[in-house]
Amino acid sequence: MRRLFRCDAKRGLLFWRRRAVDHYRIVAWNKRFAGKQAGNDNGLGHLQIAFAIDGVKYYSTVHRVIWALSHSHWPTDDLDHRHGERSHNAIVELRDCTPSDNQRNRRLHKNNTSGFKGISWVPKLQKYLVQIQVNKAAVKLGYFVDKIEEAKTYDVAAIKHFGEFAKTNRQLGLLP
Repeated sequence: MRRLFRCDAKRGLLFWRRRAVDHYRIVAWNKRFAGKQAGNDNGLGHLQIAFAIDGVKYYSTVHRVIWALSHSHWPTDDLDHRHGERSHNAIVELRDCTPSDNQRNRRLHKNNTSGFKGISWVPKLQKYLVQIQVNKAAVKLGYFVDKIEEAKTYDVAAIKHFGEFAKTNRQLGLLP
C-alpha cells in the first residue's frame, strides 16, 4: 500500500502517489489523481476508497488505510473516532475497538425525543426512565421527574460501564 499512498497520519490525510508509467493509461491517471487526496464521501461521513494490489481489488475507508499504514497492520476489529467526527482521520483520533465499544461512543439517535442519551418517557408512570445497555442487556437505573438529574445518572453509569468509550450527555453538550 505504501507505493500507492502517501499518508499524513498527523492530519489524517491520504494522497495518491504517482504511478510508474508503463502504459499510456497511467499517464492519464497520474495527471488526474497523483498527489491528490484519496477518498470519496460514502454518504455516512466516512471517506471510502477502492484500490488494487497485485490485481486484487480492495474496498476500504480512508481511516482504516491510515491506521494500517501507521501501525503496519489492519485494525483488529472496528476503528473508533474518539470524538465522533467521522471525517477527522488523524491517527490520534483513531482507536482499535470492538463493535460494542464503537456503539457505546455514539451520538443521540435521530429519533430521540427526550433530548438526552439513556432517557425515555413512560406515559403510564408520567416519569422518565433512565436505562443503559450493558452487554446487550438493558439495565434500568430508575424513574425520575427531572431530566437533568436523569442525564447525570446516565453519565455516571456510562463512565462506569464503558470507560474511555462512554459518550456522555455532558460530552454531547446537553448538560450545563
